[in-house]
Amino acid sequence: MEQFPTVEKLAEADLDSVLAMWSGLGYYSRARNLHKAAKQVVTLGSFPDTLVEIRKLSGVGEYIAGAIASMAFDLDVGAVDGNLHRVLSRIFCDGGDRKRMWTVIEPLLPKGRCGDFNQALMDLGSGICKKTPVCSSCPIQKHCRSFKEDKTDQFPVKVKKKAPKKEFYVALLIRHTDNAENLWMGQRAPEKLYGGMVEPCLLVDTPDEPADILTWITQYTNLPTEEVQWFDKGCFVHVLTHKKMNVRVFECILDNVNKDWFTDTTIEPYVEMRWLTPAERKSVGLSTLAQKIIEQSKNGQLSLF
Repeated sequence: MEQFPTVEKLAEADLDSVLAMWSGLGYYSRARNLHKAAKQVVTLGSFPDTLVEIRKLSGVGEYIAGAIASMAFDLDVGAVDGNLHRVLSRIFCDGGDRKRMWTVIEPLLPKGRCGDFNQALMDLGSGICKKTPVCSSCPIQKHCRSFKEDKTDQFPVKVKKKAPKKEFYVALLIRHTDNAENLWMGQRAPEKLYGGMVEPCLLVDTPDEPADILTWITQYTNLPTEEVQWFDKGCFVHVLTHKKMNVRVFECILDNVNKDWFTDTTIEPYVEMRWLTPAERKSVGLSTLAQKIIEQSKNGQLSLF
């Protein structure tokens, strides 16, 4: 809010500065969508005030649109988040998913008071009807079927989550003898995982660690191993909601013999690669993963040769 105090300021900002402010927060598509939505609002001249137009804003789904429409513009629509899902599921002993609850809430909406109604149920869900509910303090206890039938622990119906997919990655910290503090880093395409973020080279092409990892790195980067000395900086695990990333970090310091390699080098999945000083790295979007990779360089050096 301090950096971009108005929608115009956010719309005018470049994506790098927006992602830099978001660094470490995860869900980077949210930052990209905020940036896109700000541009849309500025183009429109004002924030849209109908449900259809609100839904057209980048990153705005059914729940956010319903929340904005009911709370900001007093429109008669519901807004089913995780809290409302839990409350409605228990009141009616309904094991349906969140999408199902949109049909459940429809006949309950009080015309002209939907914003208050949605917020009241959100507060009820976050403060009382929690994972372990405090039924003795619930103001709508008498309307709750799962309370009457002693089934509050059965609703919402728990859906078994898939185990995170295991993937193996190699991260490359490439430096140069001119200034070893600088790093050769890539920027991802905006629409991909970690879209628009900047990071040391992160390579993935196999579910397991290759037997001959140096040959694999060479094939990926075209850096000849006979001219480059790599140092194994060890491994760490980075867990996302859908994947478990086993990251092994290698570091090298190139000299002028290798300088031609940088002229036309672009490594997938990056759309741009460049040298970044420590100061410059503070002005671009660095994910928590990228920060972990850089921190890993502090581990003791183990030469592979």
